[in-house]
Amino acid sequence: MRAAKRAALSRRGLSSLIATVVLISATIVGGLAVYNYFQKSMDTVAATSATLALSVRSEYLNADTRLVFIEATNLYDVPVNITSVYVVDGNGGHVQVPAGSVRGAPVTVEPGAKATIIAAVPSSATAVYLVYQADGKILYTEPAPLR
Repeated sequence: MRAAKRAALSRRGLSSLIATVVLISATIVGGLAVYNYFQKSMDTVAATSATLALSVRSEYLNADTRLVFIEATNLYDVPVNITSVYVVDGNGGHVQVPAGSVRGAPVTVEPGAKATIIAAVPSSATAVYLVYQADGKILYTEPAPLR
């Protein structure tokens, strides 16, 4: 009878050991899966944070025209080429500012650098945005409101 008890105890001990190994393995595999998921999420967040940041101020030149001072900061890891300036008019239409009314564009802005662009726009303009190229793609900044 004692031999039967010892055999039963040793089998229980082996079961506990196997269960512990299985739990540790499952924990490691689960941890790796969670780590991989969050690593991909962080890469996505880092990729979407790259942008061309605008700081805009304006002054009225006369009743029909205002000067818009645009400071564009390149937050990409690659150079960007600012190609044109657009305004949103009072009716919500998008109009390109003629090249003769823009100083400082087109321009290439290196990563982390800033460019200053001055544009003469109609006084009815409510916002301004830039068209630029980065990584071979044509992109647009968010319209910055004019105050």
